[in-house]
Amino acid sequence: MNKYTYILFLLVAFAFGACKSNNEKSEEISDGIEVIDKDSLDPMLVEDTTKKVHEIKEHQENLKVIEKKYGEQWGFCECVVANDSIDRAVKNLVDFESKQAEKLLERFEYVSTKCQAFLGMDANRTPEERIKHEKRVKKCLKDAKTAK
Repeated sequence: MNKYTYILFLLVAFAFGACKSNNEKSEEISDGIEVIDKDSLDPMLVEDTTKKVHEIKEHQENLKVIEKKYGEQWGFCECVVANDSIDRAVKNLVDFESKQAEKLLERFEYVSTKCQAFLGMDANRTPEERIKHEKRVKKCLKDAKTAK
């Protein structure tokens, strides 16, 4: 069960990191420096975040390797919604030694196998890429709620 506890911890940590909300446009840091959210800036001032041809090619090559090892991969939003669902179930779980917990961890392992293409994405992200990722995650969750 130790392996399952570790996996559960990683899932919860991922969900907290992916679902943090930041409703403020700017915030004051204790030394008086103001941090301004990119959304409030003129779009012409923000750098181009469009993926370059070599980045797309590299992603496709990586995806082929991952699919060879783990099988067909789900899309980004499917992974976000599935992980969010598991996260909510874990938060409502009282007994981590129960059959329900075991079943939940088995589902987590299945989802993580289907979402391997997205697990290593955070390694070398810039703050701008993290902001873009957070917006994308929020959009997926919002779209999933409206589709119900």
